[in-house]
Amino acid sequence: MDIRELREGKGLSRNRLAGELGISARAIESYENGDRSPTLKSAFKIARYFGMCVDNIDWGLEDDVLTPDGFKMEMRRLSGCKDQEVRHQVADNVMCDILKELGYEEGVRIFRDMRKWYS
Repeated sequence: MDIRELREGKGLSRNRLAGELGISARAIESYENGDRSPTLKSAFKIARYFGMCVDNIDWGLEDDVLTPDGFKMEMRRLSGCKDQEVRHQVADNVMCDILKELGYEEGVRIFRDMRKWYS
């Protein structure tokens, strides 16, 4: 499902959804029309609001799998790094930043503890 289908399925206007998420109605419209992809933070807010995973939402973009711009840029930057441990550390930091922005401080602690255990 795409954002428009999810929004309309709940009977929400763009303005109402925007207010609920703290995102502008213009941004919601551009995501719905496929004019641009959301930031990673916005994508997670939208997915969480609708009770879905980010990669289960049709963002209307070519590669359509976890497409938010912030994540894609970070992963492109990581792909040039030859040191696997550095790549893992940066990917971990990106995940922790996402969790923090969404208010999951306990999730950050658990994630870091798990990472240490697997290292």
